[in-house]
Parts: sequence; C-alpha cells; structure tokens
Amino acid sequence: HIGSIRFDPEGFRIARRKWTIFIPWDEIAEIGTGEYQGSAAVFFGVKSLAPIRVEPVEFRRKVIREILWSEEWLGVQFMILNEDYGISSPLLAEALERYRLGVEFREELKKRSIE
Repeated sequence: HIGSIRFDPEGFRIARRKWTIFIPWDEIAEIGTGEYQGSAAVFFGVKSLAPIRVEPVEFRRKVIREILWSEEWLGVQFMILNEDYGISSPLLAEALERYRLGVEFREELKKRSIE
C-alpha cells in the first residue's frame, strides 16, 4: 500500500508517505468507479481546490499540481486504485457517496472503537 485513507466527520483524508490531504465532504462533487490500466479504481472531483488542506503545508503547491495534472491528463482530479489502498472500489465509492450526500450519517464517523 502507498498510504492510507480515513473517513472523518468533517471530511475524507488521503495520506501518502510525505503528505496528507483533507477534503471536506461538501467539496466532493461527483464519484464514479472504473478502471485505469486494468486496475479497478474510484474517481472523484471537487467543487473547489481552495478548501482542501494539505499537511505539512509546504507540500500544498506540489499536491495541487498533481491534482491539476491528473485532471488534465486523466480527466479526473482524484483516482484511488484498489491495489494502492487494499479496498474494493464499489465499497469505497458507496461509502464516499453516503457521507458526501448524507450529512446525518457523518455523526457515525465520530464513533471509533479500538478492539
């Protein structure tokens, strides 16, 4: 795996080795599934890049450049490959859609249990 993903009440986090990006739920515009070079993937875009947070902040410019490159060359701002995060594309897309559209469901993300 190249990083991790996390669902928080306020938004969706994608973590890589050097940086983490945080996308507020209300900024996610559309979500779809498909394939990229034979690998299952989830694709999504955002309404605006401005509310996206990048940590550490010095990586923001690099991350925004990657997003814009992806949009220009792949036609989509974000692509999450199954193999990169070890999660099923349909399941991930369904979860993203649930929290993007269902403000009432975001509360359940506050309940984290460690077993």
